[in-house]
Amino acid sequence: MNNKIKELREEKGLSQQDLADRAHTSFQQISKLEKGERTLTPAWAKRLAKALDTEPIQVAPELADVLQAGYSQKTIKLAKKLSEMEDKSQAAYEKIEKLIQDFEDKE
Repeated sequence: MNNKIKELREEKGLSQQDLADRAHTSFQQISKLEKGERTLTPAWAKRLAKALDTEPIQVAPELADVLQAGYSQKTIKLAKKLSEMEDKSQAAYEKIEKLIQDFEDKE
């Protein structure tokens, strides 16, 4: 995990509880996020960035593409699963494209 939560928190002189209070969450959640025991989603990165008075990309550099593109975490997970399908991916892409086209045609 490449997130910078702990580093940024310590640079600001904050305890986990201080950051939790600012981010309206529990210190347990902060601890899990720092240790990588909880998924650092774009939403969490944005929330923590606000609490740390910085940019989300500074909190979670590994999410740079997602944060800059504005994709939802669900979209990223689906794309990741699709790319892991290897030989089956082309057929899956084609089915997805057809579903999207059908949906757009109905609108």
